[in-house]
Amino acid sequence: LMALAATGLTGAHAWAADEKSTGIAIRNARLVPVSAPVIEKGTLLIRDGRIQALGPRVSVPRGVRTVDGKGLTAYPGMLE
Repeated sequence: LMALAATGLTGAHAWAADEKSTGIAIRNARLVPVSAPVIEKGTLLIRDGRIQALGPRVSVPRGVRTVDGKGLTAYPGMLE
């Protein structure tokens, strides 16, 4: 299962499990990747239980559940 820790996003692992086939996109969040610079207003795309993309201009495919992460910080890939 993909790893995600996010301030204010309780149950993020449950989201990933429930939306495994369609995916989840967290938009407008502050993203703090393990080995890249901080992205102040980015999108994190999770599909099939894995991080598929993250960045300031990620295209979200049709059918993916979208969550507004405004005011939240996500640490993609930090925990497993």
